[in-house]
Amino acid sequence: PRQTLERYLEVLQQHIKDPDLGLYTPATREFFRQWLVTNAQQDNERKGLEQHLPSAEEHISGTLAVLRFPVENRQASPYFFRLADEGWQLDMAAMSRLLGFNHKSQWFFRTLEHEFQFAFTDLRFDDNGFPHR
Repeated sequence: PRQTLERYLEVLQQHIKDPDLGLYTPATREFFRQWLVTNAQQDNERKGLEQHLPSAEEHISGTLAVLRFPVENRQASPYFFRLADEGWQLDMAAMSRLLGFNHKSQWFFRTLEHEFQFAFTDLRFDDNGFPHR
């Protein structure tokens, strides 16, 4: 998963907007076909990833994985992955469905009932879905 995220960082750096990249799950490819991606969005995500990737924790359970960052940094949302024949693929479609952001760009879970929950068992979540140690 970390290598896939590092490849995604290169996609962001080069402003590649092809929705059919092999590092995306099929659902993510469909998601990006419907989503306008701008250079500014890619630049903002790249800056955050460059800053926080060294502190990422990798959690793997079978064909699912999560790269997450220290919970104290609420602007650094987790990334979800699925294992396919091609290797680990980013599941941005699941991220969009499961993660929300408040007015301070702090992430929270829209629901706690999801298949990626295995990576968050050491945390508790408040009534609004925000994680806490």
